[in-house]
Amino acid sequence: MLRSEVAAIAPDVPDLDAALEACAPMWIDIEIKNDPGDADWDEARTVARSIADACAGHDVVVTSFDPVSAEVASATGLRTGLLLDRRADPAAAAGPAAAAGHLFL
Repeated sequence: MLRSEVAAIAPDVPDLDAALEACAPMWIDIEIKNDPGDADWDEARTVARSIADACAGHDVVVTSFDPVSAEVASATGLRTGLLLDRRADPAAAAGPAAAAGHLFL
């Protein structure tokens, strides 16, 4: 859903910049929801790339169940975490997540 669509439906919902300012100086977890089964799947991971500028100077961690979205965000220099499905083995995922640059699991 585009920001303009959200604003039309729910004008009181802040955009990312306003939410970051409202939450400062707290740490903020920004979860990227991106699943191939979703109608709005972002195959190019443009959201992961675009949030880096908005998050500069804020204490954020970007998390996602989508490993590629999390890796793209990590490549921008943001702190990232890989979210796991409850069926996943955290011990088995820890090494690959750390190797991909994630600080959180």
